Amino acid sequence: MFKQNNIIIIIFFIFQTSLFASDINGELFKAESRLANLLQEDGHINEAIFRYQKMLKKNSSPFIVIDLAQLYQRIGEPQKGLQLLNGSNIERIDNIRTLLALAKIYFDLADYKSSAINLKKIPEKQWEKEEFKMAALINSRLENIDETIYYYQSLIDRFDDKSYYLNLAILQEKKGLIEETQKTLENFYNYDNSPYSLRFLTRFYRKHKKDSELQNLLKNIEQTIESKKEMRPLLKSRN
Repeated sequence: MFKQNNIIIIIFFIFQTSLFASDINGELFKAESRLANLLQEDGHINEAIFRYQKMLKKNSSPFIVIDLAQLYQRIGEPQKGLQLLNGSNIERIDNIRTLLALAKIYFDLADYKSSAINLKKIPEKQWEKEEFKMAALINSRLENIDETIYYYQSLIDRFDDKSYYLNLAILQEKKGLIEETQKTLENFYNYDNSPYSLRFLTRFYRKHKKDSELQNLLKNIEQTIESKKEMRPLLKSRN
């Protein structure tokens, strides 16, 4: 409701402002930009696209080009977004937003090599978590196992995102890195501590004949279950 009220206010402002002289065109353009952003945030994507197209005729700002290209991508028309970016006069070498937009669009078009090329033009020291996730996905599609392992490991180490333990372990085992796989799967089980992670770990122990590790794991699980059983009467008595 708050966004809708703001949209109505801005539309009214644009209508009023458009009645005045051209010396306030700057303020009018800012209002149109704000309206397009609000429409996009509120899910009115087609209306937002119309507004961006209208603004683009008056101002070829790189930010408008990128925003419009990303909106085309959101409605399932990445080819239009790519044509827009390639047809503009945007300097792409140092424009991180443009390079990232191109990487996403090429990814949606299943052109993973072009996606990787544009992403790698952004220095890794400037990457956020989103870029590392995209790099992992791109290299996974390209079947670059070493690179994918690096990016999954980076997501775990740099961003403490332990949900990638399993992805990492699968690739490590595929590469024959048995010790590393064992450590990663054990970390995954300690993090997740569910039947799902337990299944992967026990399967690994059996497959690679890690009998002592398997017995210790099952023993610890049994002890934990017994401990919980012993605690139940105490917890009930407290209640």
